[in-house]
Amino acid sequence: MTLGLLIAAAYAAQLGYGGGSPEPAAAWLGLAPRALWSGGGSGLLTYVFLNGSLAATALAVALTLVLGTPFARRMPGLTGFLGLLTFFFLCGAAGGLAFAAFSPESHDVLIGSSAAVSGLLAAAVRTAGGRRGVAPLTSPLLLAIGGVWLVANAAAAFTDVLGRSAFSEYGWQAHIGGFLAGALLVGPWTRLFGERIPPFDSPPELRDADS
Repeated sequence: MTLGLLIAAAYAAQLGYGGGSPEPAAAWLGLAPRALWSGGGSGLLTYVFLNGSLAATALAVALTLVLGTPFARRMPGLTGFLGLLTFFFLCGAAGGLAFAAFSPESHDVLIGSSAAVSGLLAAAVRTAGGRRGVAPLTSPLLLAIGGVWLVANAAAAFTDVLGRSAFSEYGWQAHIGGFLAGALLVGPWTRLFGERIPPFDSPPELRDADS
C-alpha cells in the first residue's frame, strides 16, 4: 500500500514541478541512455517513480498493490518495507541498465514503473502459494509466466525493429531486465529483510534425533 502511495505522490509532484505537465520532470529525472553512459546524467533510480499520464500512474499503483502484496507479506514491518523499496529500486535499475545497454547512443528518455513492477511479478510468482521460502527458479509456474512475459516483450521488440512505432517507447528491454532481476533477488531479499530460512530445511524424518 505504501509503495503505491509513493508512486501516486511522485506523480503529483511531477505535475507540480511541470505546472500540470509530466514532461519537464521526465526530461530532468528520466533515464536517457546516452546521458547515462556519458556521465552527464543518470535517472537510473529516479525514472521508476515517473509516469507519463494519470492512467499509467493508476495502472502502476494497481499492479504494485496486487503483485507486491505476496512478497511484502514475507517481509513485515519497517525493515520489510525497506526491503521492498530497495527491491523495487534495484529491479528498476536493472531494467534501466538493460534499456540503456541495448541502445547506448539513444536520446530517448525512459520513464515508468513497469520494469520494477516486472520484478514484483517475478517475486509474486516465487512467493505465491503460502509455501515457506520461495519457489525455485525452475518452478513450472515461474518458467511459464516468464516465458509468456518474454514472448510478449519479444513481440514488442520485433515491431520496434520494423520501424519506430508506439512500441519504440514501450521499454521492452527494461521489462525483461526487471523480471530477471526480480526472479534472482527475491530469495536473498526474503532472507535479508524477512523470513529467516535455513539454506537446507530437511523433512522431519531426515533430521538428526534430539539429544
